[in-house]
Amino acid sequence: MVKESDSGRMRRLGEDELSEWREMISQLGDVTLTDSRDKFKLANNGKFVTKSMCMLMLDGGVVDIDGKRIWKEKLLLKIKIFLWMAMRDKIHSAEQLTRRNWKGSDLCKLCRGLETSSHILFACPIAVVLWCWVVSYVKQWEKLRGQRQRSRLMWIECS
Repeated sequence: MVKESDSGRMRRLGEDELSEWREMISQLGDVTLTDSRDKFKLANNGKFVTKSMCMLMLDGGVVDIDGKRIWKEKLLLKIKIFLWMAMRDKIHSAEQLTRRNWKGSDLCKLCRGLETSSHILFACPIAVVLWCWVVSYVKQWEKLRGQRQRSRLMWIECS
């Protein structure tokens, strides 16, 4: 396949470029263009503004509604920060550290699987056991808290 370059000359696409071209064509297969007025989805009013394009480029274009919700929850700040980092795959796993030229092993110390953020939190068999314990503990705590609240209400009603 031949493509026009910036200089106006035609050149052959390399194997990677050809693969990307085919991928783009397959993704655009369902797109239908119409004569209707274009609407810029990054702005509430539908108009293009430079600020929203800059924000798209700086933030990577992902609007993370759930990430914003974290900051509104009644949690310790360190838990909010941890959850925010986990959602963005920024936990310092061996995989993340290796990207920063860390020379250590990229394997999980507990199960010898590839240590990624997802592995640490959900895939490691030890993590699964830990999360089951945490969920069980939280359920017990909620049950106990509910009992305390009910007994408090009963005490208030009796007085």
